[in-house]
Amino acid sequence: MRAQCTFHRPDAEKLTAALNRYYFDPVGIVLCLAWRAGLGRGEIHALTWEQVDFRGEVLRLPDREVPLSPELREALLRWEKRCAALEDRHVAVSPRLKTHLQPASISILARSALDSVGLEDVTLKDLRYDCICRMLETHDWPYVLRVTGISLETYRTWFAPLFQSAAPERGASAPEPAPVRGGGGAGEQEYSANEYRLWLIMQKERATPAGIALWLMQQLGLHTEQILRLTWDDIDFKRNRLRLGGKGETRELTKGVARVLREELDRRAPGEDPHVILSARARRPIDPARFSVMLRTTLIRGGIDDLNPIDVRRGAVRETENRLIANYVRERGVITTRECAELLDTTENRARARLKLLADSGALVCVGIRYYPAGQTVGPEKHREIILGYLNEHGSIRCQDAARLLNLPARQAGLVLRRMAERGFIVRKGDSRRYLLRDA
Repeated sequence: MRAQCTFHRPDAEKLTAALNRYYFDPVGIVLCLAWRAGLGRGEIHALTWEQVDFRGEVLRLPDREVPLSPELREALLRWEKRCAALEDRHVAVSPRLKTHLQPASISILARSALDSVGLEDVTLKDLRYDCICRMLETHDWPYVLRVTGISLETYRTWFAPLFQSAAPERGASAPEPAPVRGGGGAGEQEYSANEYRLWLIMQKERATPAGIALWLMQQLGLHTEQILRLTWDDIDFKRNRLRLGGKGETRELTKGVARVLREELDRRAPGEDPHVILSARARRPIDPARFSVMLRTTLIRGGIDDLNPIDVRRGAVRETENRLIANYVRERGVITTRECAELLDTTENRARARLKLLADSGALVCVGIRYYPAGQTVGPEKHREIILGYLNEHGSIRCQDAARLLNLPARQAGLVLRRMAERGFIVRKGDSRRYLLRDA
């Protein structure tokens, strides 16, 4: 575990004095972007006016959107007018020299301006960190991660301990993120609610290690260890198959996964490590624990705070199981809990829960302990109405009649009639198999 982050928090009055002093100077906008928006030096250097959305009041960076505070918006509007005559569309420019400020120049200008107001120990990076801490005082941690671009690991290791140690003095406390390692997760309802946002993240991050992993999890149901072990030798683009480990298990590639993998393969340099997932900078295989944090960070930045990587995989597993059940019911016309458990190789309790979800969604109709395809049989809520209507018209009903009316096997229809008799809605006629209305 690394030591917690230490930095010099600037004196707000002195920093405000620096911003006022360099009101129409390039360094003024540099300090403002670092302190009020939490941008790093590289982001300040790369920022263009096309990324500044005054109407939407956000900075649209490649990996996130940063809200514009009123003070920063005013400063940027003023600076845009100052730079209107320049051809260069970067925000960090020198109107006098008509050039784009390079990273080294940004650091030198910031150092000089901070020294001039007595902030000799404060750096540009300190201004970014101070912005993050101020956000943590008023917002929850997922919001701060999305807006500032810091990783979950960085937050846990550096900012959360620092924030919590200072919390008693400020009367606040930094929220603690949930553990990354799964075991429960968001579950069925949360996964469904996040499906669209997850799809947007997968599209946006498709060229990153985390994005590729999300495609493999969401569409093929692979878990982290399987993904990190994958090499290009395991991918057969001609047969559209993916091989898992040495057990001969394979998965069919979806069109989306195949496209994402081909794009990644095209980006690879000759002689690189053969693993499909490599770290962005070192270009080496990634440690599983670190990779789990990376995945969770990507989900949080994309606006999904309540979904773990394991839930993404479970979503894919759920869809696969639903297809298996649908095919089984289509071929055989009915499925029981025991048959479902054998089909999915799981417990009867889990199978029962899966069938109930499908029945609640309208995909299946539950009659007793059996589940039928939707639209091919009458649901239990209409059984009494249909049978009583038939009795009013015909006077009596047999199992065969009920089976025809409800589109059920005769044995199942007989159970429906017996239960109605037990509840007093109808009566059985002597020892015969006919049932009559109670008052007939």
